[in-house]
Amino acid sequence: MSNSTPEKKSKNPLGIFLEEFTRTRTGNSAWLVPVLAVFTGLLIGAIFIVLTTEQVYAAFGQSLGAGLKEIWNTVATTYGALFVGSFGDPSKIIAALGSGDGAQIARAFNPLADSLVATTPYIFAGLAVALGFRAGLFNIGAEGQFLVGATCAAFVGYAFSGVNTAMEIGEGTIWNFTLPKLPLLIHLPLTLLAGFAGGGLWGMIPGWLKAKTGGHEVINTIMMNYIAVRLVDWLLRFPLRDANSTNPLTPLMMESARLPKFFPDPVRLHWGFLVALLVAALVWFLLFRTKTGFMLRTVGANPNAARYAGMNIVLATVLAMFLSGGLAGLAGTNELLGLNYRFTPGFASGIGFDSIALALLGNNHPLGVVAASLLFGTLRNGATQMQVIAGIPVDIISVLQALILAFIAAPAIIRTLYRLKEDKAAVATVSNVSAVSAGSGERSAPNPKRRQMTMGILFLVLAFGIWALFARGMDGSFITKFGLEPGGKGTLPPLELPSLITLNVLALVAAILGGVQLARGFGKWTNAVLAGIVGCFVFGFLVWGAADKSLNLGGLLNTALVKSVPIALAALSGVLAERAGVVNIAIEGMMLAGAMAGALMGSLAIQWLGLEKGNFWSLSIGLLAAVLAGALLGLIHGVLSIKYKINQIISGTVINIFSLGLTSYISAKFLQRYQELNNPGTFPQWDIPVLSGIPFLGPILFKNNIFVFALFLFLAVIHIGLFYTRWGLRHRAVGEHPKAADTLGINVIRTRYIAVLLSGMMAGFGGGYFTLGSVPRFDEGLTAGRGFIGLAAMIFGNWNPIGSFAASLLFGFTDSLKDKLSLLQLPIPGEFLQMVPYIATMIVLAGLVGRGQMPAADGQPYEKS
Repeated sequence: MSNSTPEKKSKNPLGIFLEEFTRTRTGNSAWLVPVLAVFTGLLIGAIFIVLTTEQVYAAFGQSLGAGLKEIWNTVATTYGALFVGSFGDPSKIIAALGSGDGAQIARAFNPLADSLVATTPYIFAGLAVALGFRAGLFNIGAEGQFLVGATCAAFVGYAFSGVNTAMEIGEGTIWNFTLPKLPLLIHLPLTLLAGFAGGGLWGMIPGWLKAKTGGHEVINTIMMNYIAVRLVDWLLRFPLRDANSTNPLTPLMMESARLPKFFPDPVRLHWGFLVALLVAALVWFLLFRTKTGFMLRTVGANPNAARYAGMNIVLATVLAMFLSGGLAGLAGTNELLGLNYRFTPGFASGIGFDSIALALLGNNHPLGVVAASLLFGTLRNGATQMQVIAGIPVDIISVLQALILAFIAAPAIIRTLYRLKEDKAAVATVSNVSAVSAGSGERSAPNPKRRQMTMGILFLVLAFGIWALFARGMDGSFITKFGLEPGGKGTLPPLELPSLITLNVLALVAAILGGVQLARGFGKWTNAVLAGIVGCFVFGFLVWGAADKSLNLGGLLNTALVKSVPIALAALSGVLAERAGVVNIAIEGMMLAGAMAGALMGSLAIQWLGLEKGNFWSLSIGLLAAVLAGALLGLIHGVLSIKYKINQIISGTVINIFSLGLTSYISAKFLQRYQELNNPGTFPQWDIPVLSGIPFLGPILFKNNIFVFALFLFLAVIHIGLFYTRWGLRHRAVGEHPKAADTLGINVIRTRYIAVLLSGMMAGFGGGYFTLGSVPRFDEGLTAGRGFIGLAAMIFGNWNPIGSFAASLLFGFTDSLKDKLSLLQLPIPGEFLQMVPYIATMIVLAGLVGRGQMPAADGQPYEKS
């Protein structure tokens, strides 16, 4: 026994830490693949910078030697500026150290200090996603948890002041209270705890839904992101708004709640960096040195084995999402307590997607996450100096991050490029991450009687809501007037309804239908009846809101249709991909690329062909470019997820990050400087003869631009194609039972490639709507999350084209109605109304009002046997 290898407990802590990080990998590629991934990303980034630098082309016009020299100067200047911005100028550092002047030394090292400041929230967010991965969960909601955690911390930070605090709950409603003033040793930890708890509770909601109903955490966390944004917007307008300001921001936090700084200004480095390192150590200890951590890792690695061993899967899932959300909340709290000292709009910085790259680059290990965060933090901080010195927009960093993430998630690419031997242990690690399924989790067998009762109760609740919320207390003399023509022009007179009687009739109809549902049910018509009752509820809301007033119903519906177009196109894109078994959360990135390509090529066509702005042919060229841009990203998504079999959600995330960075880079580099490249015009509104003259519906449906009519065409073609043709049967078979389809001679791989290409083309067409059908120019982030909302509409619509379109109309309707609420002066915040579709999507996904029939093989890679 004396010659045996010493046990881990006899080693020093650093040795154990390093061993835990490397023990799941063997061979030379344990560290080599991530290093080569970073190097390759930087190399491709350099090539991209050279290809988009005008001075390089001018130099090649002089001579080959001048061109090569300019390439070297461009790359050296760019990455040199990036290094100086990240770590400081070596010559200034040496001079400062030689002078012995403390202030001069602080200024010389300030870039490095700022890099550590930028690194700190990355550590928290990367740990959040890494912990979720270890438990088999994909937390894509770090952005929302970041916001909610910071909001809770902001309140605790300023409210414990010892003076009266006034919170405006609504118009004219004030809540006054006084909380005691606390010393730093109590106030600061309490504020950090509030941020952790806020983010944790926000993350726990999709965790509980995952554990109890099988609702997938990816979609639920995306929905929670949007709900968080709307909730925070309302909080900043009312309860948390600084009474001394008209702007939506919170009061300044107390000094006792702020993270102290290490050095005087201008050095911003604060204690948050040490807190992040401490938290990383605690997460490592939790995961690898406690029974709870063992449970989380076992559930993540093999939930069936964990269940057989008697582990509580529900507890593990909820706990993992709580801890993950809490860590993301600490990321927002850190930024608040260390830098901003108050919550302001636009506080989140896209950290949600970056955190996924950090977790993967760090191999889902706390030490690796810290190292990856240092890399991303220094890149982000140095990018500002790079833009100042080299004129390279900071958005190139997002492109680099996407490339690095792609190479980390698909190490086979790196091994092929550099001819490395396959590391089986490394492949196993990546496969564990890739095994995070896009499916909706386990669910018990459907119980028709239980669903009948549930739906009946829901119908009655909606009926009671119409009466209690809208009819009760309504003045019997009120009349509701609905204008029926968009724009108020037309021959139809307004529709006048007695408000109280109408509401009572709606409530009675809903109640009768609820009673019938409880007694015998409506069978296959249950969902249609539900849609009708929801329609009654919405119409009752409009009758109540416009009581004794007037509302242009035709204009409202027309605006809702127009706003729903990009969402519906995104939903159809998702249907095309997921019906063949490929999850496509890259729709947002595809739409963004399509929007930029449409604006750029439509504008170039004007220059090249000598056409006028808004010419049909130049716009058609732009639209074709938008479709091809989406198709190209669809092909990339297919190669990554079908050929290299990386997790389809990770592949989509890569494309979203890449597209956002690329389009922002090109916009800053060219489109903002040369306005003639960003001015394509828009398709005109078409008036279809005869049909546009139909009363009420004519102006709404048949007097629009090409994108509305194309949506109707796509809707009919896709629905008929999927459910009434041989192609559709094969397409759906691949998404349901790929092995059976393969046995019958269907080429599964080819079918899936075609699916993602069609999905990308549809998303690119949807992107073209923004720059060729709405706003005739491209701006950064123009799509504003419509791709993600389209995914929600697809799920809400049960992966069915018609249902997805109906759900898109709901999203468009709430967005349109929000603008009308201020005119009607209703006591309902518009932000709350915008939350409704996201909450409804989560309810549908959870199966609380009927189970969504997602394709059985959705998100599962296929290996031909």
